[in-house]
Amino acid sequence: VFSIIILRHPKRVQLIIAAVLILILSFPFWPEEVRSRYISSDTDFKNTYQESASNSTENRAGYIKFASTLIPDHLFLGTGYRTFSRIYPESEEAFYANPFDSKLRYRVAHNVYLETLVGTGIIGLLSFLAMLFVAWRALYHAGKMLEPDSVAWGAARAHEYSMIAFAISSIF
Repeated sequence: VFSIIILRHPKRVQLIIAAVLILILSFPFWPEEVRSRYISSDTDFKNTYQESASNSTENRAGYIKFASTLIPDHLFLGTGYRTFSRIYPESEEAFYANPFDSKLRYRVAHNVYLETLVGTGIIGLLSFLAMLFVAWRALYHAGKMLEPDSVAWGAARAHEYSMIAFAISSIF
């Protein structure tokens, strides 16, 4: 969303140059663990971020695998609203993938669409997608009806871009 706003701004070139300069000048002041994400080393040592990202990816793949076993049995109505976090800790997937005590096994699907499909089935997922689409379409048409470069037009566009960003970020 931020990139779209900058690319549509009349002074986009100056904003992009300023952003790049700020990033370059501030880089030495970033914490080491943040800088290590962007500067790779030639050693075999995996930094904490790389290990954490690898574990996170494996866990999320486990959530998808577990959800795929639930969905066929509860296709239309789901298992119940927000039940993924209660069902997952009791699964074998949680026991083997997350060998924590039961209190630490509380997990959400980390994917709004998957969580909605598991909890409320196809009916709930289609309703959720319809709400997102109707809201986006209304904001899109509001932006087209308003005078360009007005405050109301900018607010409609900002909300439209926010809807798009929410729809994309909900995957993760």
